[in-house]
Amino acid sequence: MIPLAIGMTFVILSGGIDLSVGAVMALGSVIAASLLQAGWSAALVVPVVLLAVSALGLVVGIMISRFEIPPSSPRWPRCSWPADCVW
Repeated sequence: MIPLAIGMTFVILSGGIDLSVGAVMALGSVIAASLLQAGWSAALVVPVVLLAVSALGLVVGIMISRFEIPPSSPRWPRCSWPADCVW
């Protein structure tokens, strides 16, 4: 939760809002649960999940900065596809 809170702090301070955070958090939870059920150790799962959701955040950040659009504009596609992966 702390990395999530830090990331959201930067988004809010920059004047944006990111509604995909809940979907990305859910996707990270599903990845973690799947890996734990597959027998991975928690010490390995935590960094893997952090890297996975950080990579997703990086992709979204690049998309926002490269096309110079406000963070709230592409929220629906970002909000739906991580949630679709969870289902």
